[in-house]
Amino acid sequence: MTSDIQIGQPEIQRRAYCVEIDVADMLAITNAEHENLFDYHDKLVFRLEGDGTAKEAEVKYVHSVEYDGHFGAAIFYSVDDEDDTPELHEQVREIIRDQIEKARGLTAAPAAPSP
Repeated sequence: MTSDIQIGQPEIQRRAYCVEIDVADMLAITNAEHENLFDYHDKLVFRLEGDGTAKEAEVKYVHSVEYDGHFGAAIFYSVDDEDDTPELHEQVREIIRDQIEKARGLTAAPAAPSP
């Protein structure tokens, strides 16, 4: 074994997070997006991380947003270590709350006609 090889210690570069939501709210978001009830750039993923072209994120420093339901009713995202603040996470949670409210409104069953 060669002793002249130097390797640095691992460093935290990015942290991964998960925000759990109610199953019905997860279905409201994913159904509204799959049925194209949101404008393309108003989907949660673009609100949180932008699309790299036309849509800027509503919150900075969020990466790798996923919420396909495969791992349950949760929104997954990552944040670079140097940008990881409680304020950032509260912004993310507010956007998720807002998206749930919008999705609920878009996917609510229409009221029955009155007699």
